[in-house]
Amino acid sequence: MKKLYILLAITISLISFIPSQNKPVHALTQTEYFRVIDKTTPFYKNIYDTDPLFYLPFSYYVKVIGHSGDYYHIELHGDNGQVAIDGYSPAKLLYDDDLPVISPYLELTITTVSTAVLYSDQNLLTPLQYIFPERNLYYYGEIITEQGTLFYVGYNNRLGYIKEDDVYPFTIKNHPNDLPSNSVGSPTEQMPSNTNDSSVFGLRAVIIACLIFAGTIALFVCLKNGQNKQKYLNYYQENDYE
Repeated sequence: MKKLYILLAITISLISFIPSQNKPVHALTQTEYFRVIDKTTPFYKNIYDTDPLFYLPFSYYVKVIGHSGDYYHIELHGDNGQVAIDGYSPAKLLYDDDLPVISPYLELTITTVSTAVLYSDQNLLTPLQYIFPERNLYYYGEIITEQGTLFYVGYNNRLGYIKEDDVYPFTIKNHPNDLPSNSVGSPTEQMPSNTNDSSVFGLRAVIIACLIFAGTIALFVCLKNGQNKQKYLNYYQENDYE
């Protein structure tokens, strides 16, 4: 019986040392901002698109308004005269740095150097309107295509593409908030913060089940051995009296 007690004590100890994973679920809200920490973070208009609308400005933030699979549903702009747009980006390329976010978006206007055309598509086949020189355009992001580098911009509440050669050269400064030192310019493997750690809970459940199963088997074996031992003792005792 001593072996049985020791076995049960070991099983209980192992279960008690399994770390608790009951972390609070972090729900996404309308005011939560995640950071672009990869220079090629795509912005898709729809979750099933294969080609991005453009790439998001590096080091700036997006407003997270939902989550679907491996993607965050995000929103950009909506103030200072810029048209708000929503779309999707891979969750692993966005980072919650827990820093106070002031002016999360890149507030940048670029200026036409000559008469330019605003296109609705990356192939530059569908013009939306012509734009005179020295007109300011709101910058959202950019993408490199067979047509060269295109900027996704807003003008007169219209959104579309304009060619790099049609605007004056410009530079984009990083957001004032410091970037994480171990993730500058490269994606992280951070998963969405509103997950319930189901994989961890599953692993814990498997470990507990295995320990209970092992304890049950050990208990059965001990009891079986005890019964056999008792039979052998009874047998020899009966023979002694013959």
